[in-house]
Amino acid sequence: MKVETNPDKGYYILKVPRSNRAAVADLMAYRGLTFSTAASSSNEAVLFTPNPYALADLAGPECVELAPYRRQIEASRATEGVGTFRLPPGKELWDYQKASLDYVLKRGGGIVGDEPGLGKTPISIAFCNEKEASRVLVIVPASLRIQWAERIREWSTIPKVKIATMLKVKDGIHPTANFQVMSYDAARNPSIIRAISKSKWDVLICDEAHKMKNMEALTTRAILGNGKGEYNHGEIKMPAIASYCRHKLALTGTPLLNRPSEAFTLIRHFDHEAIDFIGWDDFKARYNKQADMTTIDGKRFKLESTSLELELQNRLRVNVMARHLKRDVMTQLKVPRFSVVRCEENRAVSGALEVEGLLGLEIDEIQTTKDFEILGHIAEARRLMGEALAPQIAEYARDFLEGSVEKLVIFGWHISVLDIFEEELSRFGTARVDGRKSAQ
Repeated sequence: MKVETNPDKGYYILKVPRSNRAAVADLMAYRGLTFSTAASSSNEAVLFTPNPYALADLAGPECVELAPYRRQIEASRATEGVGTFRLPPGKELWDYQKASLDYVLKRGGGIVGDEPGLGKTPISIAFCNEKEASRVLVIVPASLRIQWAERIREWSTIPKVKIATMLKVKDGIHPTANFQVMSYDAARNPSIIRAISKSKWDVLICDEAHKMKNMEALTTRAILGNGKGEYNHGEIKMPAIASYCRHKLALTGTPLLNRPSEAFTLIRHFDHEAIDFIGWDDFKARYNKQADMTTIDGKRFKLESTSLELELQNRLRVNVMARHLKRDVMTQLKVPRFSVVRCEENRAVSGALEVEGLLGLEIDEIQTTKDFEILGHIAEARRLMGEALAPQIAEYARDFLEGSVEKLVIFGWHISVLDIFEEELSRFGTARVDGRKSAQ
């Protein structure tokens, strides 16, 4: 395939073998190209468009008009970069992480859309280091608050960095902490927004930012606001959280999770010009057509279709988003890789810990005893702890599954714990294997 330009008429031309009908159909559906009946022959299909985003990633160096777009797309998926020297001793970003950092540093913020598991958290903290940020607001799923605090301690270059982790709304906003970590649920609380408004924040980091996919949701409006950056809800009218922050980063492994329309709020906020300033209805009509339908028995449903996905992805890459796929950077990863997710010591966990304490056993006794009565008590304490932790683990699993197209395996020891997982995660579809299943 070769991209050509027609400067006089202001459009771009793509020629492909006509025998490959599937390729021609995909180019028209996912890029918005128009088939030219007059210019095409029996052997060659000629497609054209006035839209530079439709063909920017396919254009070669000979296509001068699309060169600026192509360079930005290449920067978005680059696997090597400069990064930053502002890292703690012994810490270093992988090459593709450096490239993502270069991308958002050049723009003063943006979307880091690397696939799940590629390490977006260190990139965002390194961004804060390079910007010498001393006041950072971090909004994350509740299940990741403690984990984020640990990553900040590992990667921040602020001496004796002060981190405030809001586990309950009554904890409030710390007036002097370098990093304030809070949940999405807390972010929509008007009193919390007012407390945030009393400070000027150097950086706002929104992890798992696809949680703001619904522009009508209170959380989305509270953090990003409407087109004017305002949060209006009933009698509540105030600037949205983002308006108090100088630089903004959105982290999401699935920027186009289930349908293109879910990316609208992030694109509008970070660079509305990237989508030609179109509104919600026009965006949805262009990228995510929907029609109200009725079944034979009278049930109403919405029929959705996606279009121009590759054109939209080019718009994102050129203007606001760095994104890497695992298959493209796998050689840089050191395996095995894992991360420890900390659970909160809530009332249920504290109760289970009290039961363990009542046993009065040292760790050596727990590991070596053969006393059946003691073993029974240990098993009961472990079951109580498993049941206490299971809801938090299920919450983490929900956040993972909502922000990923990958699958998840959860191991458990007790039937009652597996029951909790199965019930909490039923809407995602579960397949369960336990001791009641036959070997076959």
